[in-house]
Amino acid sequence: MVFQNDILAGAAGTAAGYTIDQSIRFNDDDSAYLSRTSTSADSDRKLASVSMWVKRSALTLRTHMYSVNSAGSSGASNQISMSFENSGSNGDSITYNNGAVNRQSTSVYRDVSGWYHFCQIFDTTQATAADRVKTYINGNLLTDINIGQDFSQNSNTAFGQSSVVHYIGRRDSGFYYDGYMAEIVFTVGQSVAVTDFGEYNNDGVWVPKAYAGTYGTNGFYLKGQDSADLGNDSSGNGNDFTSSGLTSDDQVSDSPTLNFPVISPIDYQTGSNVTISDGNLTFQNANSGSSNDARATFAVSSGKWYWEVEADALGQSGVGREFIGVVSPEWRLDSGSAGSNFSQDSTGYAYNTVGQKLNNGSAASYGSALSAGDIVGVALDLDNGKIWWSVNGTFQASGDPAAGTNEAYSGLSGTFAPAFAVDYGTGTSRLIANFGQTGGLTYTPPTGFSQIDSSTLPEPTIKDGSAYFQASLYTGNGTAIGSGGKSVTQDKNSTFQPDFVWIKERNGSADNALYDVVRGTTKDLASNNSNAETTETEGLTAFDAAGFKVGSLAKVNTSSDTYVAWQWLAANGTSSNTVGSITSTISENTTSGLSIVTYTGDGNDNATVGHGLGITPKTVVIFPRSNGDNRQVSNWETGVTAFTEDLKINAAEAANSSSSRVKGGSSTTFTLGTDPNVNGSGNTYLAYVWNEVAGFSKFATYTSNGSTNGPFVYCGFRPAVVFIRCTENGEYWHLYDSTRNAFNASNRYLFPSLADAEGTSGRDIDILSNGFKLRGTDGGINSASNRKYIAMCFAENPFGGNGVAPATAR
Repeated sequence: MVFQNDILAGAAGTAAGYTIDQSIRFNDDDSAYLSRTSTSADSDRKLASVSMWVKRSALTLRTHMYSVNSAGSSGASNQISMSFENSGSNGDSITYNNGAVNRQSTSVYRDVSGWYHFCQIFDTTQATAADRVKTYINGNLLTDINIGQDFSQNSNTAFGQSSVVHYIGRRDSGFYYDGYMAEIVFTVGQSVAVTDFGEYNNDGVWVPKAYAGTYGTNGFYLKGQDSADLGNDSSGNGNDFTSSGLTSDDQVSDSPTLNFPVISPIDYQTGSNVTISDGNLTFQNANSGSSNDARATFAVSSGKWYWEVEADALGQSGVGREFIGVVSPEWRLDSGSAGSNFSQDSTGYAYNTVGQKLNNGSAASYGSALSAGDIVGVALDLDNGKIWWSVNGTFQASGDPAAGTNEAYSGLSGTFAPAFAVDYGTGTSRLIANFGQTGGLTYTPPTGFSQIDSSTLPEPTIKDGSAYFQASLYTGNGTAIGSGGKSVTQDKNSTFQPDFVWIKERNGSADNALYDVVRGTTKDLASNNSNAETTETEGLTAFDAAGFKVGSLAKVNTSSDTYVAWQWLAANGTSSNTVGSITSTISENTTSGLSIVTYTGDGNDNATVGHGLGITPKTVVIFPRSNGDNRQVSNWETGVTAFTEDLKINAAEAANSSSSRVKGGSSTTFTLGTDPNVNGSGNTYLAYVWNEVAGFSKFATYTSNGSTNGPFVYCGFRPAVVFIRCTENGEYWHLYDSTRNAFNASNRYLFPSLADAEGTSGRDIDILSNGFKLRGTDGGINSASNRKYIAMCFAENPFGGNGVAPATAR
């Protein structure tokens, strides 16, 4: 049992310190819901509001968050309701129903890893029809749902009417909600704003806020504080709800302020008889004829972790059909043929039904065979690269995680996600995950090991991504510098003086324009051609305290044209670096992992250039300045030896190997060959050097599947920008950001490799709270030919971590 904590503690990482200690889990298979029929009426029914936090489980279902039926009536024409839709071109959109009027958003909401705040405010006194109903997600007003016209001015709503039926988690004819709900607040006759229920904290994350207003006669506040009475009203009105299909086990610790892992329904492979249910904690195979794997929504790369999985039903006696363990987030779960699972990969480590341990397709005897109901514990030590499994509290093969001895496997390195497999055969195979959210763990974790949740993840170095990276939109005015030019000001949570600005016209064809503090203002390079650097006196002329200024250069400031500018912070200054054999000028930021470097080539093989980051970079991007040659990106693809392969930015070519371009890197320098693209004698060059920073930047690899249910790419943060490139054939770079698409799907893409205008067709991705998912099938991002792709991402907010609020779902 968990208990509500309403203590307010001063503004910190979680804004006002307001914590929510539990939520109510609704499983649509159980027809679970809460209901109440009002017995009296409110005197003022022109004003009403609904606020709740939701974490979705099942997608592609029509599920209702709430429904209010008019007195003595039923059916869609007599109710107000809000649902996630499952049909049409916008499946998983939000649909508002008021009487016979349905208004469906074009935006979609299919993030299953984090929490959404849903708020709806009714005020029929407003003179403007569209202001009479306002719907918000995470504090942002939805403008695409086009609601409000169906209430005449000063008319009464169904809220607060006598004999009205209020449903939470369904409508009168069913359509049961599937997922979690917390902080369910309804008010009647009260003037409220969305900021009465939530606020942005110091790091720019929308977080819950304790509602301090009144509720009206029929208002209520459901928080699931009493596991024996989940419908208990905490408003003081005594408007208790009756529960159906819910038990005390449906009070869970997963909440908007303490997010827990679940089994991901967007990062798994399933056959026709495979389901994920019970708040995405139960993974079941009723004998589908293929391998069926899933990963959890969290992944870790350091620390010591413990979680449990119940082998609830074993599908076939004496056969290893259930697998429990870990695998890299980059391994495509459907890579294997029927019968294989995540343990076939070199990063896959599993314990199976018959007591074997498995890795890289090799099995060995290890522990006890499982019986139905056994609890398998997983102890993962990524500080020392080891893993153990226990059965019913006893670690197998004399393993002792606390002492670090007798591990099942050692040498684990990298990022791993909890993984599950329920393979085919006879009977039903079922695993139930427990990360601590369902009444706590069954067994005490080994000393030094923690459960995985948003608060136990390592504290991120960067808690607010907007302090180091921002995408800004602006409309050109065509004004020359002598007449004031055009100033572009950042508008996210934090601001900074940028050191690297990349500008692209959106509504027309124009070169990508790159400027940085090391080369200086007006020094223009394009990413989409091989031209030498030019001096553009009407280009970018100033790096301002919170943005930049441009003149009348057409590709950065044509009147009425639209632009996007991606901005990074480095050092706000330059210094000379003499560590390498070639002296460089740098502006480095060791916190964000960016160094801007200029140097003059010497034509010598194995020449070294200092970068100042203090860690081996993940990639080096080189632009020739004085010579018309290609822009090169060293490739970080999994399975590629660092820096031995590279890709051109300005051409659609597959990655290629060369011993004469970027040859290697260290914590102080990168090494060059003699190729004039990177090191021609007397030629000048620009390099952007990046290393990966947990919670802020990710350099990932994925394998395409050509499906609208494409690969999921784990970042460990909510991305602000995503670069994508196929490494195997002639495709162009694609660039997405969360500013041009405030909601999913993110369908606005630009090409760093081309001058083309912004596109919006067939290449959708979903930007999510912990990464992104491919939804388009174009070969540029998700070919049907099982190709390899790389992605470079920078964060809006970290997914979680000690001292920070969990990123909201998107």
